[in-house]
Amino acid sequence: MESDVVGPLAVQPLPVALGQLKPIVEWWLTSTDAIQPGDAPPATAGESLALISSDAPELLPISGALCALLTNRDAAQVTSTTYDEFGRIDHDAWMIECALVRDHLAHLRPLRSNLPELRASVPAEISDLSDRMCAPGGGPIIVDGPIAAASLLLAYESDPECLERIRPLQSGQSQTESLTWEYLRIDPILPISTGYSDGELLDVGIALINRALTLATRR
Repeated sequence: MESDVVGPLAVQPLPVALGQLKPIVEWWLTSTDAIQPGDAPPATAGESLALISSDAPELLPISGALCALLTNRDAAQVTSTTYDEFGRIDHDAWMIECALVRDHLAHLRPLRSNLPELRASVPAEISDLSDRMCAPGGGPIIVDGPIAAASLLLAYESDPECLERIRPLQSGQSQTESLTWEYLRIDPILPISTGYSDGELLDVGIALINRALTLATRR
């Protein structure tokens, strides 16, 4: 006797040929609640996809300190190498930046186990970006830059499930970005590193997502 119970819709496996594009397609399907690549909406900035980034340089030291605190690193590890106009390492500038990160870290460290106090102690822009990442009912989010990376760490502390719909746009050139992606075990859409951390490469990322979706429909 055949059962009248209808089972869940079978999801066809993604083509093996996708290779490193497969995680991108899987992330897009999960974050858009689509079952098959052909059912998923195309990536469109401002519609099916949100970009979260910030280009406020005054937030870089506190972002580094937040990264150090939440990934259990020290100030030196999260301070990126600084170069002068001739491409030489600027040791003095690095030490100044490292000292700023260290001072912020000393202020934040006693709050490590008190998330409400920690959130209240970071600049409003960082906490606001974090709230956007944790907002319920949202779609896919791409983050770009060290400030967005630190905000993502704070969002993860509040709601680990937010990672299901968030991916970095690129590897990035800052220690804050690379250490954040390593700690959260998430890969960027674009496996490249640039200093353009305010969404300048978003169009390239969107093109890659949509091409991956198209290829994923081929059998």
